Amino acid sequence: MIDVRRPPIENYPLLAIKDLSGFTPNINMMYKDYEGDIWFNQINWGLGIYHPTGEHILSHTDHPLLKEVGMIHSIRHWNGNPHEIWVGAETQEAIYCLNKRGNDIRLKRKIELNDIKKGSGIAHLMFEDSKYNRWIVAVNVLIIQYAGDDGFVPVDYDLGTVSGIAEDE
Repeated sequence: MIDVRRPPIENYPLLAIKDLSGFTPNINMMYKDYEGDIWFNQINWGLGIYHPTGEHILSHTDHPLLKEVGMIHSIRHWNGNPHEIWVGAETQEAIYCLNKRGNDIRLKRKIELNDIKKGSGIAHLMFEDSKYNRWIVAVNVLIIQYAGDDGFVPVDYDLGTVSGIAEDE
């Protein structure tokens, strides 16, 4: 039973964001990396990385590489390498493949989705299946990178917009 006088959702104001940006947090995407840092996208502000232990935020404006990425729409790491984090930019048809160790963040490569298929659109989500194939859902295309292969293949389908991927057992 839900007690509406005591809702199960609490407000976590993340005052470090307000201190840094000057306005109340309006987060539309969050991701916790293998080190416990929280990557988030602040609407109308962009990418930030929150270090919970020190109540510190690394803003995209403080890091040249993250400044290039700006606002993000999707993010994930892959089971084979937790130090490699893929970030789908919100305003670019690109995925930034980053290596992160502590506060050291470096660009491994940048995947231009238009090089895979023209008019791909931005990356909405990324998924890894049980065979370690990597799936990228962009606005206008579904893309797969087969395990052990560096190339990408657009999937020929006519299903309309893909809003999620799951795998049955």
